[in-house]
Amino acid sequence: MKKALSIFGAILLLVSLSACGNSKPNKTSDAMYQIGLNALQTADDYIEGKITGDEAAERLHEYSEQANTQYKKDCEDAGKDTLAGTDFSNDYSINHSISMLQFSISSSSMGGAAMSEVREKRDSLAERLGK
Repeated sequence: MKKALSIFGAILLLVSLSACGNSKPNKTSDAMYQIGLNALQTADDYIEGKITGDEAAERLHEYSEQANTQYKKDCEDAGKDTLAGTDFSNDYSINHSISMLQFSISSSSMGGAAMSEVREKRDSLAERLGK
C-alpha cells in the first residue's frame, strides 16, 4: 500500500510540475519553440546586463536565421507557402517576434531604441511562447 501511495505521489508531482506553464503552446513546432526560448533567454541576459548589446544582437541574428530556416522547412513539409491554418501556425508569430526583438536590441545597442522597447519586444515573444 505504501508503494502504491509513493507511486501515486510521484505521478501527481510530475503532473503538477508539467502544468506550471512549462509546455509549448499549441500549433508550435518543437524546433521553433526551442529557438524562441533561446532568443528569450538572450533578451533576458541583455536586459539584466549579463551580456552586451552587440553580443545579444549577434546571438539574436543567429536565432533569427534559424527561425527563418525552420519556418521555410515547416512550410515545405506542409506543402504550403504559409503555415496559417496548419499544426504549426504559431511558428510565424514566434519567427516574427524574434526578428522584431533582434531589430530592437540592435537599435538599442546603437542608442536608437529605449530599453522599454526592448522589454516590450521581449514580452511579445514571451507571450507567443506561453511564458
